[in-house]
Amino acid sequence: MKSPSIPLLQRGRRGIREVTVSNRKFAADGMVGRLARWLRLAGFDTVYVNSARPSDILGLARREDRFILTRSTYLEEHEPNRVFRIKSVQVWEQLKEVVQHFHLKVDESLLLTRCSICNYPLEKKSKEEVKDTVPPYVFQTQAEFYSCSACRRIYWSGTHWEHIREIILRIQELSLRGKKINVGQTFRFAYRKQG
Repeated sequence: MKSPSIPLLQRGRRGIREVTVSNRKFAADGMVGRLARWLRLAGFDTVYVNSARPSDILGLARREDRFILTRSTYLEEHEPNRVFRIKSVQVWEQLKEVVQHFHLKVDESLLLTRCSICNYPLEKKSKEEVKDTVPPYVFQTQAEFYSCSACRRIYWSGTHWEHIREIILRIQELSLRGKKINVGQTFRFAYRKQG
């Protein structure tokens, strides 16, 4: 297995260029929608294209310089340098495959920076700005809030977010060690502090 620090090279019309973690962008097709959401939660720019026409996702990936994530052999055959075909049907294993293939390192400062639904960057909001849109208990117990400028969804760093963070970091750890991900173990790890 290659070291996570080894750069990934992408061949394009303008020659070969290094693709760094910070400029890796993804387009996930309808076969890997849950994977798209988890990549967004980890802070990676990942659009979801649920279209029956392969030309839609291929065109978007070319225009926006994105890697395509799919389970389709058709897409892989038509854009082998831009498409990464996911082999697993289980979302945790899919996430592990992407982390390993692209040598992704989850940057904790990027967690909670993208809307998990529409992929737009989140904007920090003051408590007063969200007072009437979050439950009273959340308003009283949380200090930081974020909002999606597109769908207006409000996010905060509650216990659920801590569980998501632990799952993502655990998957990265297992990926680096080349270990198979057991869904039950992953959830027990994330929720071990409860009960």
